[in-house]
Amino acid sequence: MHQLFSVLLADDNATWRRDAARWLEENGLFVLNASTGIEAIEKARKYNLDVSILDMHMPDMTGIEIIRAFRSEGIIIPCILVSAESSQELILKALEEGAFTFLQKPVSPDLLKYTVERAIRKNLEDLF
Repeated sequence: MHQLFSVLLADDNATWRRDAARWLEENGLFVLNASTGIEAIEKARKYNLDVSILDMHMPDMTGIEIIRAFRSEGIIIPCILVSAESSQELILKALEEGAFTFLQKPVSPDLLKYTVERAIRKNLEDLF
């Protein structure tokens, strides 16, 4: 991957956000951080993003609510939801709402990088 691809990383856990950003930056990606859902939406409005990684459970919004907000504003990017708490019902709901995929925390660096690369590739394919 090259620096021209940008990732929005929205999670209220600063430690996980820092680690995940480092893993992605080591892979040549530009990472924008957000600690709240509102901040994630603001950054998605402002920047041309290639993919987003959204925590499912933030204090102000859920990842699904962020996906809905993106969609209502015409922001069309692959959204990877992550959460330490999940159920088959929640994962199905996320996918039905348009999530690219759902990853269970803790997420390994390799799985995160692979999933982001796959989302970017899929997004590029859909454009052409």
